[in-house]
Amino acid sequence: MTVRPAHSLLIVVLGLAFSGWAGADGDWESYKSRFLQPEGRIADTGRGGISHSEGQAFGMLLAVGSRPSRIIRMVLIESVILGFIGVAIGSVLGTAVVLITGHTGIDYAALGGASGESVGYAGLSISYIIYPKFELRHMLYGLSAVTFTSVLASLWPASLAARMEPIKALRS
Repeated sequence: MTVRPAHSLLIVVLGLAFSGWAGADGDWESYKSRFLQPEGRIADTGRGGISHSEGQAFGMLLAVGSRPSRIIRMVLIESVILGFIGVAIGSVLGTAVVLITGHTGIDYAALGGASGESVGYAGLSISYIIYPKFELRHMLYGLSAVTFTSVLASLWPASLAARMEPIKALRS
């Protein structure tokens, strides 16, 4: 398998991006022992170890007079913003991969352990090397799919948060 310079650059960039995860186990254990309570809540150690759940926050908002429609809007907006952040990061990384491999190609024969330039059958020849191309419409498809999925996935939690009884939510 021939490794092209652009592929090497891509491998190095991805390696650097994920290299911080190698020692994460020790960091996680330290974080867990400091901030995670046995029942699963995150404790604010700077304020005497108290913790607040998101449900308590919604209960407080409802107790001070927020309308349920506002809670629904808050949850939906948060979900869509998180989706947009994911689309932005994914689009940048995906565009970089497509622009690099669009010039160098992706050799499926080398990836699959085969040899040769192409495969043919009944006079039809198909190359093992493909050259992806960047099209803006693909990014727009991803953006619309993520937006739709974000809204759809957050409707149920948003409706539950809006129907909470403030006193029960504050006690939980």
